[in-house]
Amino acid sequence: MAWGLLPLIVLSPLTGLFLAYGVTFTGPPAAPATRGAPLPLREAVQIVGREHDLASLVWMRPLGGRLAVRLVKGGEYTVYAVTREGTVAMPRNWPRLWHEGNFAGGWSALMNVVISFAMIGLLVTGMWIWLRRQFRRYARRAPRTAPV
Repeated sequence: MAWGLLPLIVLSPLTGLFLAYGVTFTGPPAAPATRGAPLPLREAVQIVGREHDLASLVWMRPLGGRLAVRLVKGGEYTVYAVTREGTVAMPRNWPRLWHEGNFAGGWSALMNVVISFAMIGLLVTGMWIWLRRQFRRYARRAPRTAPV
């Protein structure tokens, strides 16, 4: 189980390190389209609402000098830049998608379940082996009474 799923088991901590150090596998972010006054929140929500279902809104915040919105599209969290003209899809941050497990809708959720069961199985079997070894050591060290 461990050797077969090793790449997937290592994926979570590795992508976490990528996130911590800012690795995105995309080019540098483009300069903001407009340098004027930032969009008021009410106007930004109206712009996003014209193009997307607001029920899929995850967050809206300033990001890299522009207003960005994160929406759920087909099971994947997609980031869009919000401008007065509308929304523009930003490049995909692959380490974040892999780390969060939402890059392929149902398939990535199934992969997370398989990895979770593998990790639980490895934890239980590892503890089982360790406890057996401890009990064997304890049995060898226990004083034996000599027959009288």
